[in-house]
Amino acid sequence: MNDKVITLAPDSPLNKMLDLIANVASRKIPGVSVVLELRQAYAKIREEIHQDRMLDFALGLRDLGIDKDNFDLSSECFSAIVTKLLLDDEKRKTEFYIKLTIELARSDLDPDLKIYYINTLSELTGADIDFARKLYIRQTVPLRGYTSLEDAELALTSSKQGITLKSLHKLINHGLLDENRSGDIRAKPLYNMTDELKTLISYLFHPDDLVPSAIGDNQKEAFDVIIIDHYKSLDNLYITQIRDTLTNKQISVGIVQHNDDYRLQKTAKLYIYNNAMTHYSGSRSKEYIQVFVLFDPASDTLKLSHSGERSFKIEKENYFGAIRNSADARKALLNTLSEVTDYVVGYLKKPEHP
Repeated sequence: MNDKVITLAPDSPLNKMLDLIANVASRKIPGVSVVLELRQAYAKIREEIHQDRMLDFALGLRDLGIDKDNFDLSSECFSAIVTKLLLDDEKRKTEFYIKLTIELARSDLDPDLKIYYINTLSELTGADIDFARKLYIRQTVPLRGYTSLEDAELALTSSKQGITLKSLHKLINHGLLDENRSGDIRAKPLYNMTDELKTLISYLFHPDDLVPSAIGDNQKEAFDVIIIDHYKSLDNLYITQIRDTLTNKQISVGIVQHNDDYRLQKTAKLYIYNNAMTHYSGSRSKEYIQVFVLFDPASDTLKLSHSGERSFKIEKENYFGAIRNSADARKALLNTLSEVTDYVVGYLKKPEHP
């Protein structure tokens, strides 16, 4: 229970209206004069709200540096913004109307689209906009505590809180979100933001407001490559050779243990992982260590399922140096690791992988 008490000024319109309501409540049939006074008191409240709202709006436009010489907003659009602003129940949305006015005035959108964004802002509550921002961040930035962007999104969209469910359905019903039907069918769906919602978010929020810390979350530590230390190699070359070669190519490298919860704390463009395998040929078998270059090391089978994933293998005795001539084993291991790093460097240096 909130024990906070708000004290109203004795001569405030709201205080006068409450006095009138108390007066009406003491009578079985209120007089016409009392009803008229109630209407007048209410009108006074609305007038004060409108005055304060317009003042905040004007000062906000001034503070954001409105450019009168480059103000591409028609009288109809500006009138629509002011009308929606004054009719809006939420004072805190004033800053959104200010930002939208500035952005629309700078844009080259046609008038119909500008009216569309004005109406959309009016129809969304502050809670809806907060939800959209959280969803945008969870869909674009890897957050600590979640194994993937999808898991972070589902933690939000699967919430049973009424206010969250209402905002989710509002965005869907307004055509700002649609269900992601790609991939396997899910019990709990993922969603795609429409271009219009992404644009609206960019209008309402500065880039600094679209980072995890702005909503109380933390971003994962990011690397170009994470090496997962599983099977220890001869002289630890699996770690040191790959790390040093990639680092010398200005590729950031993280090292984790295979049984760590690194997927909740760190992320990378590529993961390097190793595992034991046995190759059978008739009645004969040969043991290898297979080195994988993966987008996601979560799969137990480590099947290569995406373009850009590769695997390399080396005989087990060479990997561990468990042969009489360790120099030969070292040479064979270095050759295989060189193939791995050459591939990783080539892949990451492609234009689409800056």
